[in-house]
Amino acid sequence: MRKKWYSPFTILLAISLIGFVFHSLPAESRVLKPIGPIDGYTAVVSTTDKVISDKGGISCKNPKAAAAGLEILEKGGNAVDAMIASALVSTVTGTGSHSLGGYGGAMVIYMKKIGQPVVVDFNTRAPLAMYPEYFTSASELGGYSYKTITLWAPVAGLYTALHNYGTMQWGEVIQPAILVAEEGFALSEADARSMDSACKPPSGRFLQSQASIDIYCPSISKDSSGNLVYDSTMAYKAGDLFVQPDLADSLKLLAKYGPNDIYTGHLGKKMVDYLQSIGNLITLKDFAGWRESLVRLLQPAHANYRGYDVYTSPINTGGENLIEFLNILKNFDFSETLAATDVHLMIETYKAAFTDRFFYVADPWMADVPYYGLLAEEYGAERSEIINTSAASASYPVGDPWPYDNNKGPSYFSERKFPFVLEDKTTETSHSSAMDKEGNMVAMTFTMRDGWGSGITIPGTGITMNNGMGLFSIDPASLNRIEGGKLAVNNMNAYLIMKDGAPFVTSGAAGGRTIMTSCLETIVNLIDYGMDIYQAINTPRFHCEQLESTCYYENTYDASILAALAGMGHKTTDLRSSTIGVQHGVMLDPVSGKFIAGRDARSDVSSAGGFVIE
Repeated sequence: MRKKWYSPFTILLAISLIGFVFHSLPAESRVLKPIGPIDGYTAVVSTTDKVISDKGGISCKNPKAAAAGLEILEKGGNAVDAMIASALVSTVTGTGSHSLGGYGGAMVIYMKKIGQPVVVDFNTRAPLAMYPEYFTSASELGGYSYKTITLWAPVAGLYTALHNYGTMQWGEVIQPAILVAEEGFALSEADARSMDSACKPPSGRFLQSQASIDIYCPSISKDSSGNLVYDSTMAYKAGDLFVQPDLADSLKLLAKYGPNDIYTGHLGKKMVDYLQSIGNLITLKDFAGWRESLVRLLQPAHANYRGYDVYTSPINTGGENLIEFLNILKNFDFSETLAATDVHLMIETYKAAFTDRFFYVADPWMADVPYYGLLAEEYGAERSEIINTSAASASYPVGDPWPYDNNKGPSYFSERKFPFVLEDKTTETSHSSAMDKEGNMVAMTFTMRDGWGSGITIPGTGITMNNGMGLFSIDPASLNRIEGGKLAVNNMNAYLIMKDGAPFVTSGAAGGRTIMTSCLETIVNLIDYGMDIYQAINTPRFHCEQLESTCYYENTYDASILAALAGMGHKTTDLRSSTIGVQHGVMLDPVSGKFIAGRDARSDVSSAGGFVIE
């Protein structure tokens, strides 16, 4: 059932749109690297440690992206300007997680002049012409082909944020990205390994696209019969310079003609024409009103957790999940330092809240979703009452948030079978955070969905496309079923924390559905255990869902805590050598007044930047 036009979501969007009137480094560098002086301070980027800064800070996936943000701050830009410049560089250095052809994301912004956080949501939509029978199976829907490409929203979101909350011009903030694309950047070991994997026969996703092979796969050639031949000695290696001239040209078009060029202008027409030629359903009609259809200015989802205000992205994201976590956990007391009893409560909270997520979350403009109920403090308190505080529970029943929802529409609670598994296990995302010297702060997460998305690059543009259709369900009974023009479900929950109205933390994570759990654990580390942002990010993590037979833990997790959890009935044998997600964040220390830019040691290109007196 579709929502009526006058639903609270429409009203919320209309109110939020008032905001429009407000403003109508190489991977092998493992040391602090000077960028340039500013009022006696030097800008530095670290890929080994946190940076304690006097004039703001930035934290993101690549040192080149961090350097770009600091450069903008040096020139007098604010946190939004810095974030946009950094994000545009990330579309060059993202190596699988970012692209101008990515599916989108969300940005949570706090500007002191406004006094209240706002969300710039640029989540992707299915093409208007999309229909369920377009896919033959769930595996095809979640795969890597031309069919899986959805509307590309990153440029729309970045431009909208800059136009409404930045101080610099689009043509200024895009220049660092053009320079990095033209001059190249050194690939990290992880970059090179990921790229090579996408080139390897027989299943490498670049192999379906000659334009992708030409850019990413020097290891691929053709024999006299036209068969693909792979030579590992020719593959990109760590430290190799990766230059992208076609992408540089695309960025120059965006700088010259503005964001419209990638939607209904020359670049957009080129992209759409090619996609239609290979069978994709996207047309120029999908982008006719891109400013309204691809971007929403929204009030953030909010929870007060032990006196701290947490703001995150709302509808159809991981934000509902994170807020429900917090609203459940606030009803329990934690130890002064991490204890097994605390971890137990978090695990049980994950189980209960994921049950709700899998059952309810979908595009609220195209399905009846108890959005306000899921976010209600009172509902969190009700859910906390079912938590077994002393022993592991196998599962929890779906809750009923409708009584707490101020949009008391019809509920399908009794008509739907459980579970409805969302096809939303994104694996290649990244998060960036920035804070300027005035305390303005931004948290942004955006993605391709899977690493390298569909694997298809538009010839002559250097733009590799997403595979966002895998965020929908092929099940016709699901609220998240495939429908033309529908918003995709995603896991992203960039978040800000404030204390007594003052800026405290901007952060977020990558890692599919582990985004929500790892963000919750970082918030607990910050607020319950008093860690700084670097410590909070780099504490070992765990993840659990309602639909998982067991929880899993990073293999550095405290063995004594695991033993105690086992005694409470938890399965703790699944220790992952692989890490759980990657986070970035910046903290304004309320005691010292210093900015702490944190990085995640789980990534060799995770970067922290700021301004210091040497």
